[in-house]
Amino acid sequence: MFKNYFKTAWRNLRKNKVYSVINILGLAIGMAACIVIMLFVFYEKSFDRMHSKNIYRLNEVQKFPGMVASQKVALSMFPMGSTIKAEFPEVLNFTRIRWDGKYQLTYKEKRLFLPQVFDVDTSMLAMFDFPLVKGDRATALLKPNSIALTASAARNLFGAEDPIGKTIYHYSTDTVLFTVTAVVADVPSNSQLQFDALISFNTFIKPKWYDGWGGNWLNTYFELAPNTNVAAMERKFPDYLKRHLSNGDGWKFYELFLLPLKDVHAGAADIGLDYINYQKFDKSYTNIFTVIALIVLTIACINFMNLSTARSAERAREVGIRKSVRALRGQLGVQFLSETILLSLLSLVLALGLVVLALPSVNALSQRSLGTVLFQQKWIPLVVLLGTVVVGVVSGLYPAVYLSSFQPVKVLKGLPQIGKNKSFCGMFWSLGSSRVRSSSLSPPSLSSGS
Repeated sequence: MFKNYFKTAWRNLRKNKVYSVINILGLAIGMAACIVIMLFVFYEKSFDRMHSKNIYRLNEVQKFPGMVASQKVALSMFPMGSTIKAEFPEVLNFTRIRWDGKYQLTYKEKRLFLPQVFDVDTSMLAMFDFPLVKGDRATALLKPNSIALTASAARNLFGAEDPIGKTIYHYSTDTVLFTVTAVVADVPSNSQLQFDALISFNTFIKPKWYDGWGGNWLNTYFELAPNTNVAAMERKFPDYLKRHLSNGDGWKFYELFLLPLKDVHAGAADIGLDYINYQKFDKSYTNIFTVIALIVLTIACINFMNLSTARSAERAREVGIRKSVRALRGQLGVQFLSETILLSLLSLVLALGLVVLALPSVNALSQRSLGTVLFQQKWIPLVVLLGTVVVGVVSGLYPAVYLSSFQPVKVLKGLPQIGKNKSFCGMFWSLGSSRVRSSSLSPPSLSSGS
């Protein structure tokens, strides 16, 4: 039955090519715009979703004397990581990150400049789920002078050679030797932490840093136990600061708070000195883009409905004839809905083509790789397909109800004569209508015997 519906729908679309092209093109442009905008929204919401552990970033609120207003910063003090882990049972692990830019590494005669290198604690790879191509996650950064390169950095520096165990050096003021202990898969673009290499922090740590309270120059991340009451934990931070910043009233100048890793990218708009938050974006704008996408799609659907309803005069004869041969209203409604769904699916094909053409320009303009989410979120193509069917149903519901409500007698009465009644329907209706008129105008004859 549905096969016949779609056959008839396809026949009607081919018969009315101009109408079909206008409707398909209008809906396709609206769908393409909606898909591109929602790809941007999905991309923004996908940041740091690849990590499975309960990770939070430590942040400060600084309010020094003479400041007009307090300021939130992403920085923290070196001793905070180890002391908070020791004093708060909610903390399972921690890692500190210090960033270095334009790092120069040399292997034999080859020199490589890396844009972003992190000095991290041993636990970095244990906390974060960045995939390893080679090496042991638990021990890769255990020893001083250990370095983990990304796959691209290793390939650029070593070519086809196996980098594990190779010695490279960094030359700044002194020559520092590193041993490659791991190769990390290239960091996806929707990660706030973008790096080319990870170096074990214990290569550089100085004993005086453990008492370096007051200096904020790195980021600290904690892995918390599942179901941790973060608000209750934050209420204990003032006492913690008072214990460690006991020199005068210095502890009063700071407040600490935790931000979930999944909210750092889009939920840290009011946090300053956020140096390694890649492509930081305000989530309120993401919500605005979602509304814009829905408005664009709604306008396309309304335009679709208007065009379908405008053709009601052309479809009236079809409805009248079908109902005259006892077609049910529900059957006609399904027929018209099948046409709109078919139009929507054809519009989707065209819309996807428009998206493919537009995506490189959109990526260049937004400096993002929006296609990334299609590989990470397998459900998106299914949602697009189901959404297209819903759009077809919603767009065609009113025209289907409107067209299927036509009464055959009224429709056929208003049917214009075609070719001077040479058509079968015209002659049939002309004959029938003349009989009705003559019978209604002539008085009934009375028999003589009445």
